[in-house]
Amino acid sequence: MTAPKTGLAPIGRGSGYVIAVAAAFVVLGAWHHVAFSHTVGELAFFKNAFDEDTYMLNLFGVVFARPDRLLSDAIAWILASAFGSLNATLIALDAIMPPLIFLSAYYAAGALFENVYTRVLYALLLVFAQDMFSLGNEAAWPGPFPTLLDFQHFVGTSFVPSFETSFLTINRSPEPQVAYAVGFALTGVVLRGFRAGTLTTSQRIGALLLQTGLVICYALVSYPLIAIESAAGLILLLRRKAPLGLFLVVLAVVSLVAAAVSARLVIGPGTANPLTFPSRLPVVTVSVLAAVPAVLAFGLLAVLDPGHRDRFALAAAIAATPLIVTNQQIVTGLMISARDWERYINLSLVVLAVGVGLSPFRWPQKLPGIVAIVAALAIAVFVTQTSRRSYGFWLRDNLKSLALGRAIATAHPCPELPLVMDEPGYAPTIEVRLGHPINSLLNFTDGFRHPIPSTQAFVPTRLSAALFEYWRRRDVSEHDAEAILRREAAQHGGFYSAFLFNNCEYWAPCTDGRAVKTEKILSQIPQVISAYAGYHASDTPVAFVTFDKPTGTLLGSGTAGPFVASVFTSSATAAACPR
Repeated sequence: MTAPKTGLAPIGRGSGYVIAVAAAFVVLGAWHHVAFSHTVGELAFFKNAFDEDTYMLNLFGVVFARPDRLLSDAIAWILASAFGSLNATLIALDAIMPPLIFLSAYYAAGALFENVYTRVLYALLLVFAQDMFSLGNEAAWPGPFPTLLDFQHFVGTSFVPSFETSFLTINRSPEPQVAYAVGFALTGVVLRGFRAGTLTTSQRIGALLLQTGLVICYALVSYPLIAIESAAGLILLLRRKAPLGLFLVVLAVVSLVAAAVSARLVIGPGTANPLTFPSRLPVVTVSVLAAVPAVLAFGLLAVLDPGHRDRFALAAAIAATPLIVTNQQIVTGLMISARDWERYINLSLVVLAVGVGLSPFRWPQKLPGIVAIVAALAIAVFVTQTSRRSYGFWLRDNLKSLALGRAIATAHPCPELPLVMDEPGYAPTIEVRLGHPINSLLNFTDGFRHPIPSTQAFVPTRLSAALFEYWRRRDVSEHDAEAILRREAAQHGGFYSAFLFNNCEYWAPCTDGRAVKTEKILSQIPQVISAYAGYHASDTPVAFVTFDKPTGTLLGSGTAGPFVASVFTSSATAAACPR
């Protein structure tokens, strides 16, 4: 075994390769937006991940600022202020953050491997581990390869959470992008200190700054990394390297206390929509299955090889982290959904553990450059194909939202009428594209602003009133409304139920399907329909937004690709609008 140098490679020796890979990450992040803008003839962001629009519309929180999004919200706010546009901000984030994530991962790899080409390969594995190995990315594993559904059928759906995605994780703005960039950089500092037994003054300052940033980053990425930092500090203390061990432990403990307070504010039992629920069922995922042998192997090596015991012990601790965060409920009886651990960080932790555990051996340090380059190219091909498929998956929704936005923007002469949209789920995306709110009768974001509490019987709210008004305007009968709600209850999720029921009671992914209250929802549906039967639409004039042929006075229209959207209203309403 040999100990590699942990500094950055000398300038000139492979630096061009690193720069080229970083530039490729710029292209990877930006090309969706460039291609889409070229297609539609204007600068337009391409939504390619869940909830990007919702979070951008609610920087610093929909009710209050979420502590674990303060840094990303601040970065997005600064960019939005500079550009004067959320549309441009999302494009900029995807061009800036992916290369920063890679460079942070490369810095972490530099603490483990000496060869530049090995470092790049390892950084790529850290960055894309979730997409490559979890089976949850439908753009990465569309079949006939084993899919997440196959894995669920093999293991049992009760044990495997649903965490399907159709995008590269580094494309989701602004989180977990910011958490990855900060977290990987801090991991690099911690690993350097762990290897050397000390940190320079500049490294300690860097650690303090990065730690401060990580505490206010996306919790599901930052908390496991802080736990790993505490493990590193405890191992150093046990190995009588007290100064650095104490420094890391104090940093981690202070951060974990802040994290606990943050978690209680965001998901605790006293919140309007608590995300914790009782369960003792284990969670089985690819990361769990990979972590078990890693813990055993590195734990055994820590016993057998006293000369490298520290590193093997740390590798075992890192590998144990996915097991702990996804299965602590076996002991505590209380959990939050495990789906996002697996979606965003668990596989990267397994790769990190393997890297730490392999770093004492000679062969990873002497890996021929050509082998590392070929492996990196194979990953690049995989990522390119995944990104292309992801673009195809999201293209239809982006074209439709742009067509709707163009139609609403040209609505004349009644721009302020409440909008009854055929597909109201596009409202947040349209607001980002237009740069201002639209007066949609239904807006999914309202469910975050006014969360519905858990109640034994149905209690009318402002959200249910909005839904009833929307249904009346679209001539939805009581019979059809009941059919919609029963269908959504049967599939454990749906758009309209969000305006009537507590989120975690009707939407299975909120509790990994373990605490969804379908029977309770079904028992409340007759109460909902009774309330709807007694509801009468207001006299307020409205405009309709549709992809169908307009049946009234046309106010505006918009086209994007094959989609043509129209805004229309009754002739009487149009005549009464100010000219």
